[in-house]
Amino acid sequence: MFHSLNTVEKRLAFVEHVYQREWDKKFPFYYNLRNMLRRILRRPKGGRIGTLDMLEPFYNWVIPIETVYDWMKRAGFREIVYLNEYEKRPCAYHVLRKYKE
Repeated sequence: MFHSLNTVEKRLAFVEHVYQREWDKKFPFYYNLRNMLRRILRRPKGGRIGTLDMLEPFYNWVIPIETVYDWMKRAGFREIVYLNEYEKRPCAYHVLRKYKE
């Protein structure tokens, strides 16, 4: 749904709608029920930026993991651990660098 919206205003309104956890007949019943329970239990919503990130907008840019490895090696790190390499669709690279020379 998010990607089919053709203006920034419509996209921001959709982000706000998802963030507020409003009932929406276009959403599966499970999501509507879960959101209703979260509101009743006063669970924290997180943030609008997190909501936007969750929607995987096309304008997010990604640095190839090889570039990240190269930067770290040039910075003097000998061991680099890619923490989420087995995620099917990672939205970010989570890396841990160890043992700086």
